[in-house]
Amino acid sequence: MKITGLRLGRIKVPLTTPFKTAIRTVNEIDDLIVILETDGPLFGIGSTPSTPHITGCDHKLTSQMIEQFVFPAIKGCDITEIRENTKRVQASTEKANNAKSAIEIALYDLWSKQLNLPLSKALGGSLEEIQTGITISANPVFDMIADIEKAIAKGYRLMKLKCGTEPAADQSRLTKIFHFVATLRQKTELMIDANQGWTTEQTLYIMRQLESAGMVFKALEQPVKHNDLKGLLAIKEAITTPLMVDETCFNLKQATYLLDKGIANQINVKLVKSAGISEAIKIGQLGEQRLIPCMMGCMLEGAIGVAAAAHVAAAFPVQFKYVDLDGPTLGQYNPIDQGTRFEKSKVYLNKTPGLGISKIPTLSPNRC
Repeated sequence: MKITGLRLGRIKVPLTTPFKTAIRTVNEIDDLIVILETDGPLFGIGSTPSTPHITGCDHKLTSQMIEQFVFPAIKGCDITEIRENTKRVQASTEKANNAKSAIEIALYDLWSKQLNLPLSKALGGSLEEIQTGITISANPVFDMIADIEKAIAKGYRLMKLKCGTEPAADQSRLTKIFHFVATLRQKTELMIDANQGWTTEQTLYIMRQLESAGMVFKALEQPVKHNDLKGLLAIKEAITTPLMVDETCFNLKQATYLLDKGIANQINVKLVKSAGISEAIKIGQLGEQRLIPCMMGCMLEGAIGVAAAAHVAAAFPVQFKYVDLDGPTLGQYNPIDQGTRFEKSKVYLNKTPGLGISKIPTLSPNRC
């Protein structure tokens, strides 16, 4: 069965509450949807959010990259040739992470459909459900505590605290949240994500204050700018909290360099950053070899891309120790008719082939 055609569309979902980080405030999920058509009965579906602040790609540029470079590289190819097809995708153009990721998701969906297996099983996994953490938006401290209480009631046990919007106030905010969580009967683990909002000096001051007061966090994620490798190394060497990189690490080459130089304790892997599933798996395998825990995370995106990430995390649970795939649960509804279910803190994977999407969803025109 060969790939013959391409369709692009959009799906937007309003958020339950605005999503706030040190970089931006967002009110809706807005995914570009990719559908690969074949000369047989199967289709493959993928998606990507718009992430110009991270990957440099908005939907207009991503659409152009798909139509001009990435799709032509796989048109006419057999859907069973997953390794060859992903190599063609990665070689099709420089960068264009979002375009490559969306096409790869659709390719893996097609490949596992023709095997008549869910994607996780096609990748060699056995898990049928995974537990995910949740991100707590950067807000006034009492709002964040209220969000934590709601998350605990839904079964979440790992929470990533967004901060970095007000470095001067972050230490106090994190202290109050830590002490609140410490009073709970339910064990709850906390990570800090400053989203590049601190300087090296601010990071060292804040973390030394927190650590000297006996506060323990599972990780400190990307406190400084993505290209501040000197600052990251200084931070890692000065604190006891594990340092997780996010925007600093996109691909296997960067991951290898960071680990060779001793710059990171952990890596947050996202399909959009890694330009697809194939590279994400390689980063996870590198982490396993180097005894570096990886997280399978996601952007603010909907159920198609996050389902793909969940299948990868389920197929490689040793490589992806942490999971933060809460994107679809932040929306007011899920417009995708699929077998994968996002229910509070659990992701229940589809038992049907591929990503479990047997019907092409209703798409809005791709107007960029």
